[in-house]
Amino acid sequence: MCYGEFMKTLIVLASACVMASPLVGFAQGSAGKPVTAQKEAAPVNSAQQKPMQENPVQQKPVDPKMAVTVLTPAPDFEVKDAKGQMHKLSDYKGKWVVLEWTNAECPFVKKHYSSGNMQKLQKTYTDRGVIWLTVHSTSKGHDEYLDPKAVLANVRESGAAATANLMDTDGKIGKAYGARNTPHMFVINPAQQLFYVGAIDDTPSPNAKDIPTSKNYIATVLNENLDSKTIAKTGYSTKPYGCSVKY
Repeated sequence: MCYGEFMKTLIVLASACVMASPLVGFAQGSAGKPVTAQKEAAPVNSAQQKPMQENPVQQKPVDPKMAVTVLTPAPDFEVKDAKGQMHKLSDYKGKWVVLEWTNAECPFVKKHYSSGNMQKLQKTYTDRGVIWLTVHSTSKGHDEYLDPKAVLANVRESGAAATANLMDTDGKIGKAYGARNTPHMFVINPAQQLFYVGAIDDTPSPNAKDIPTSKNYIATVLNENLDSKTIAKTGYSTKPYGCSVKY
């Protein structure tokens, strides 16, 4: 091979290597300057609550059209409780109402009942005139379903102090409110608007040892508003946690 042909071969090989080498570390801007990679901004948590981990239990999505937002009218309902008595939300207009979605088999629910935390909340606020309605939306076909007799037995055994235990076995109330978890909490103001929607506290764990260091949202909302002569114009919401509602 002559010298000229040898040099042409080297030039072709060098060009191929350059074309095959990827650009690493930066991208070219429109002016040929390197563009520095931007870090993704951390999400802002307006409620200043602890980060919420993903629910460990798979859950069926609730139709977003059925979900509710704060300071909108709370969906009315008419349903029997475990004793066979009828309850209508509209009957409680003028009072603060708490809706608590529950499932006795859920470890997140057990956390609050085995520790006595839920019973204490129920008694504290029903003694102050709050209507506390525990809602059972587990369908009859599910193996975690409790019939009214079993619900009442569980109430006696746990010492629960809710105003009533509503049997929402067809899931109509739960779906109307967009209830996704147990426990999923809703506070309704005397004007029958949704005032709070979300978790019971800021620690999404099934460990009862976390309760003393947690911020309880239900207690916070009720303590700040129960004795007020005017209805606050600001509602609150947080991300719920717990087991999925077994519709």
